Amino acid sequence: GEAVAHVESVMPFVTMHRLDASQPVECVRLTVRDVFDQEVVAVLHPRDATPLQAQKAPTLQPGLQLRYYEARKGVEWNELPDTSRLKPVRQGVVRGLDDTITRGRKQLYATRYAGYLQIPSTGVYIFEMRASDGCRLLLDGKVIGEHDGIHGPTPHRFGVAMQKGFHRFELHHFRSGYMGVDGWLKRRLWLGIEAPGLPMRELGTADFRCAAEVGHPTIRLRAAPQSAKDPTALITAQLERRDHVVDWVEFYRGPQAIGQVDS
Repeated sequence: GEAVAHVESVMPFVTMHRLDASQPVECVRLTVRDVFDQEVVAVLHPRDATPLQAQKAPTLQPGLQLRYYEARKGVEWNELPDTSRLKPVRQGVVRGLDDTITRGRKQLYATRYAGYLQIPSTGVYIFEMRASDGCRLLLDGKVIGEHDGIHGPTPHRFGVAMQKGFHRFELHHFRSGYMGVDGWLKRRLWLGIEAPGLPMRELGTADFRCAAEVGHPTIRLRAAPQSAKDPTALITAQLERRDHVVDWVEFYRGPQAIGQVDS
């Protein structure tokens, strides 16, 4: 029959693509051509996917809950550690997949992000994971994608059908003691999403929510420029201790520490 959608790629390491068709699809013809121009053709028959059900979420706030772990002295991590057996060194709420909490540490640590991912419409979504080293993505308690072990940030894609609404989100990531790529690597963790009819993009602050924490300290920052001729800005911090003892507050711009204030 007549083709209703077409995609062509020269990236052999990416094994998943979306095909948004304007009418029902009866079959998919897959053609693989190697470097010697030899072709292999297969005809695939699609089947309906049952979408993950949207979750009833509690009272939410922007961000993700983050727990940060470090390997004990003398212990090497070559795969994702079982964080349920570890005590977090630091924890808190971050706006997105932010690893500033490492405070510049580049190896032998693990992070666990947890919260909710907001899906705008029901459909099939593609997630692209680029991590150095191992990474595991769970949605609604189900492992959607995993690329464990020691490696660079090669793209890996995973597909899943999802209902419109909030879905429980969990992402595990670790860094080994191997420093072979650290000299040029700027991003150790990247997660993107491809929605129906839209291109792949990085997941950001607007996509994530987490349970509102009652009784935990909070801080709000406001920045105001000094003057038209002065490029610096005055940062005002409003801290609510909520019966906790706060020893100091550190300020970062991306991964760069820019100051500390003792409470």
